Amino acid sequence: MAYMDYLTFKTLTTASAVLTLLFGIAFLLLPEQALDAYDVTGANMGEMQSLAQLFGTALIMIALISWSVREMEDSDIRRNLNIAYIIGNSIGTIVSIIIPIEDRANALI
Repeated sequence: MAYMDYLTFKTLTTASAVLTLLFGIAFLLLPEQALDAYDVTGANMGEMQSLAQLFGTALIMIALISWSVREMEDSDIRRNLNIAYIIGNSIGTIVSIIIPIEDRANALI
């Protein structure tokens, strides 16, 4: 069986739902530890924890949407969801790559 047989809409949305839910729960219930994993520190840690909890709530919402549409038949809505996943994940990937590079460049200056 080819690897493309495993890359179905259901597989992608299920994986997205599970991973997003795990991160959402971490940011919601353990904001300080979740922020610490990203090396976030500062004087306004209480505000950062509140923002992290809001972010966790949004992630849980996205996970529930991903989980609920995983059985969806091919349609315009499903196609639009695929586009949204691709664009959103692409932007997240680019930001995840650029920020550490900028941090290292600023450390050298």
